[in-house]
Amino acid sequence: MNKKPKIHILATGGTIAGAGETSVGAVYEPGKMNINDILKLIPAINEIADISGEQFINIGSQDITATLWLKLARHIRKYLASDEVDGIVITHGTDTIEETAYFLNLIIPFSKPVVLTGSMRPTTAYSTDGPANLFNAILVASSKNSIGKGVLVTANEKIFNAHGVSKIATTHIDAFADCSYGPVGYVNGADVEFQRSVKKIHTVKSVFAKTLPKSLPEVVILYSYAGINTMLFDACIKAQVNGIVFAGTGNGNVPKPFLSKVKKAREKNIHIVRASRMLRGEVVTGELSDEKLGTIASGALIPQKAKILLQLALTITNDLLQIREIFKYY
Repeated sequence: MNKKPKIHILATGGTIAGAGETSVGAVYEPGKMNINDILKLIPAINEIADISGEQFINIGSQDITATLWLKLARHIRKYLASDEVDGIVITHGTDTIEETAYFLNLIIPFSKPVVLTGSMRPTTAYSTDGPANLFNAILVASSKNSIGKGVLVTANEKIFNAHGVSKIATTHIDAFADCSYGPVGYVNGADVEFQRSVKKIHTVKSVFAKTLPKSLPEVVILYSYAGINTMLFDACIKAQVNGIVFAGTGNGNVPKPFLSKVKKAREKNIHIVRASRMLRGEVVTGELSDEKLGTIASGALIPQKAKILLQLALTITNDLLQIREIFKYY
C-alpha cells in the first residue's frame, strides 16, 4: 500500500485567510482566519495526503518584506531537509504572490514541490475561491510529477511556474496568467497534468540556493510614462541605491533625458536593468544598446521579478558581465 505524501502548509495570511461581516459584501479584512480553520472546509484532502498546518504569519501580502522572505526561506529549507515532509504549500495574499514565488524559486535548494496559492475572495464569501485553490495546491504538491518543476503557483485550476506568473486583475477570480507562455499545467478534478517544463535555472541548480544571504541590497523600480521627469531617478542616484529597474515603455525604452542619468548612475556603480511595463514579450537590444549604455536587459522578467533577480545577483557579484549572464539564464 502506497503511503500518502506528507504535505506541510505554511500560512502567511492574505485574502484566503480573510473574513468579512457578510457573505456578499466586498469589504473584508485579510489575514483573520487560522490555517487549521480553513483546512476544516476541505476534509476530503485528508484522503490524498497527510496534512500539517502552521500559521507562519497572518498579514496582507502588500506588507511582505525581504526580511520575511528570508525568514520564510529558512523555514522551508528546514522542513524540506526532513524526510517527514514531501512537499510544501504556502497560502499567500495574491498581491505579491508572484514575487514571493520567484524569490523562493531562486533560493530553495530542493526538488521537492513548493506550491503557493491564495484567493481573490475571502473564505467567508459565498463565492470564495480559497478552499478550492488550497485543495488544488495540495494536490499539486502531492503529485510526483511536480518534483523538480521549481516553485509553482496554482489558482483557478491552472498551474504556473514562478518565473512567468503574473497577477493581471484587481478583483476577478481568473486573476493570474503567464502572458508570454501560458500555464505549465492544469488541475482536472483530482488529476495534476503538466503540459510543459521551464528551462530557466531554479531551485537545486540555482547558484543563489547555496547560501541564504542575511539581507538583500537596495534596488528600486521606476516606472516610465509619457513626459516622465528625471527627479526620482536623480533621487535614487543621490541615495546611492545598489540598483534601479527601469520599467520602460515598449522594449524597455528609456527617454532621451534619462540617458545621461544612466551614465551617471553607472559611474557610481549603480546597476540599471531595462525592463518593460508590458506584460508580454522580452526586453532585448533594439532602439537602445545595452553594451553602449552599460545596462542589463530583463528578458521576459516583469519589473518586480527583475528587481528580485538583481538583488540576489548583487549578493554574489558586482560584475556587469556576470549579472548579464545571470539574467540570460534565470
